[in-house]
Amino acid sequence: MFYKLCTLLLSLSMLAEGLTIVEQESYTTSEEVNSSPYAVFTMNMKLDIQSADLFAVVDNLVVPIAYEEDNYQVSWKLPYPLAHKGNHQVMIYDAASLDSVQKFQDGEGSMPQALLTAPVYFSGASKISHSVSFSLIAVCASVAGFYFAHDVKSSACE
Repeated sequence: MFYKLCTLLLSLSMLAEGLTIVEQESYTTSEEVNSSPYAVFTMNMKLDIQSADLFAVVDNLVVPIAYEEDNYQVSWKLPYPLAHKGNHQVMIYDAASLDSVQKFQDGEGSMPQALLTAPVYFSGASKISHSVSFSLIAVCASVAGFYFAHDVKSSACE
């Protein structure tokens, strides 16, 4: 419900500016895993904008936006300690604003107005750690299977 309300308010605010997100879908990791120290974020959008040269600023990272026709996608990753629970604001800019954004990040000038801002909600990642690795379980199952097969073969030969 909260997500739908945020999406509705976001759409209404962008209608006033002349830009709309036709459709938005996002993905974030939900579990910390031992193999990766990063939380992964992906947002897919359908925009009614005809610019192919877009980029996003998320958590002070400048990230290019991939596109195909009217489908846009932005993906980024953050180390788990920096991936705070809650909304991560994705500020979308055109290529003409890139220089101004970089100057702002260098401490010069002011941050330009984003074409639009879309939230991506991150519910946090659970710290699930398995005390027994999956490879150890696979090895034990293989040994048990071999022992069972050998036992069946031995009793059949008697």
